[in-house]
Amino acid sequence: MAEKSEAGSVIEVGDFMSFPIAGLPPPAPAPALAALSIAKLKPLMLKAGKWKTVQVKVTNTGGAETAPGTLRVKATKGVLVKLASQKLPTLNPGASRTVSIRVQLTDKAKKIPTLTLSGLASGVSARGSLVLKLVGS
Repeated sequence: MAEKSEAGSVIEVGDFMSFPIAGLPPPAPAPALAALSIAKLKPLMLKAGKWKTVQVKVTNTGGAETAPGTLRVKATKGVLVKLASQKLPTLNPGASRTVSIRVQLTDKAKKIPTLTLSGLASGVSARGSLVLKLVGS
């Protein structure tokens, strides 16, 4: 269909349809992920040559369960560790597992030795440390 403008030119007017433009759908929530944490430990007082048991708590602070994993303990020179690598079970969100480690200082221990703790499960990890202090024999 054509119409004439006041200036005499022809303006084409066609049929058209209008549709409301919808906004983009909200983004899908990100999938929940697992996350490990190792509880902070107070320094451990030890006598040289004496074994002491330490309780290490590993928690899944994420929103999905973890795969089975491992808690590993790396000691500095002069520190002996029993069960330096222990298996961790599958942990549901919010669940914890307490692992026992036995530690002993020898005469070759550094002044303030430290244990490095690593929690590992498929795709997630956590780190922690434990300071050891030598007390009189």
